[in-house]
Amino acid sequence: LDVEKIDPHPDQEVILAQPEAIKVLPFSEAPPQYADIIREHLNSAAKTKNKFGALHEAGFTKGQILLIPRGVSIVNPLMLESTLNTSTQIEHLIIIAEQGSVATLIEILNAQQDTQQFRSQVVSFYIEEGAQVKYRFIQRAGPKLFNIIRRNAVVEQEGSLTIMDCTHGGALTQVMTSTHLRGEGAESKAYSLVFADQQQQIDMNTETSHHAPRTRTDMQAKLILNDHARAIYRGLIRMNKTAPHSTGMQREDTL
Repeated sequence: LDVEKIDPHPDQEVILAQPEAIKVLPFSEAPPQYADIIREHLNSAAKTKNKFGALHEAGFTKGQILLIPRGVSIVNPLMLESTLNTSTQIEHLIIIAEQGSVATLIEILNAQQDTQQFRSQVVSFYIEEGAQVKYRFIQRAGPKLFNIIRRNAVVEQEGSLTIMDCTHGGALTQVMTSTHLRGEGAESKAYSLVFADQQQQIDMNTETSHHAPRTRTDMQAKLILNDHARAIYRGLIRMNKTAPHSTGMQREDTL
């Protein structure tokens, strides 16, 4: 990665094809009741653990909130599609699923330029009581993309969050996902499907912490590598004393 080619203050928006029931707002227009969530998100993101995180915070200037209102069930998936046409893209996104809401979100990243491209994204999920969210990320990239993704999630009582990553292409793809099952009966699923060849490098890190009784997690990764491609997968399930009768499953297969 040539740091000299990274634009520290890019200006590019993600294209959102949104159902009318879902609200997409910049941080500056977020409802007052979510001020604490935004503050917590920014404080959490500021606790960088590596140079990529520090670079993200240095270049971040704005973010968006995607709000799924209470009790709303979205039949058709919400499409979030971006085509990276510049050298740098830095994104902040907070997804809030209010009580009892149901939605499927599909994010597609296209990056096919022949010159170096750098993308840094931070996503936070807040799944309130009884809400269900399925999130799919699809990467279609050329050999020059460096894509760094950090996610953190909180799932409340009887809430459910499913994250699936489908990754193809890119010079380096690093995905770090941390989920906290904070309410009784909360559930999380994290699935990764990776195809890598040539000199591509993949780094997947998935962690789930159980904080309440009868919580469930399922973490699975399938990786297919060819040529000189390299991959690292790290998975961790934490069972706290406050989470009796909880279950956690983890499996990784590489070909």
